[in-house]
Parts: sequence; C-alpha cells; structure tokens
Amino acid sequence: MWSYTRTRQRGLTYLEVVIVVGIVALLATLALSQPGRGRITANEQAAVQSLRTIFSGLGWYRTINNSFPTNLSTLASATPPYIDASLASGIRQGYLFAYTRGQAAEQFTMIATPQFPGVTGVSTFLMDESGAIGTTTIPGMGGEGSPGIIVGVAGMQDKK
Repeated sequence: MWSYTRTRQRGLTYLEVVIVVGIVALLATLALSQPGRGRITANEQAAVQSLRTIFSGLGWYRTINNSFPTNLSTLASATPPYIDASLASGIRQGYLFAYTRGQAAEQFTMIATPQFPGVTGVSTFLMDESGAIGTTTIPGMGGEGSPGIIVGVAGMQDKK
C-alpha cells in the first residue's frame, strides 16, 4: 500500500527575513561606528599625555635656566633632551601642538588642536604654567559638551 504523507516544508516567511536583515543592518552600523570613536578617544588621550610630557620638560628646563624656552625645539635640542624630537615638531598622533612663551619668562600657553577635526579628534586642549589642562569641544563635532578642567598636573581635580 501506498501511503501519502504530507511533509511540512520549513523556511522563513518574508516578515522573518525582513526582521533578520534589519537586525543585521543595525548591528553592522553599531560595529562600524565604534572603531572611529575609539581612535578619536585614543588620539585625545595621547594629546593629554603629550601635554603632560611637555609640561614636565618645561619644568625641568625652567629649573635649570630660570625661564621657559622660546620654542619646543629648544627642549628637544638640549643636552640631555627634555622631550622627544618628534614631539617638538608640533605634530603627534593626529594633534597639532602650539607653544607660546608669555611676555614674562615664567609664563607660557600650550594648545593642542586636532589635525583633522572630527577625524583625529573633537576636543581642543589648553595648558598654561599652572599645569592645569582645560578642554573645549569643537562646535558641531559632538563630544562631551561644556568646557572645563579635565586633568591636573599639580593638585587639580578631574572633570566629572
């Protein structure tokens, strides 16, 4: 005897396929957006660390010479050098560093700005002879918001 049994075919309905494709697209968007932000965060942390390194070199230079140098290349060309020559060039890991000695030999300002705003960083960092590092977010770039003190070298508090 012949027996005809109906086998049920298994598969996905159109609605299930649309939902799966939507979830995959959402996950892909999230995965692709995170590495860029991670690179920006790493560049910004490196900029802050570079400012700390420069501040340390400036402190040593001032201790020996009783004034701050006129430019960063003086720190790199001293014997022994106070900072690395690549840092004295003014460019490091996507940030541009500008150093200006004040009219008084005991004052200076340092500004670290992203080389390519929105790509290498979204924040500008500022430092003076007090050692406090302040930050401002470049308008229209997102970031954390309002300007403020973010780190301190000598007794300053972290931004909250």
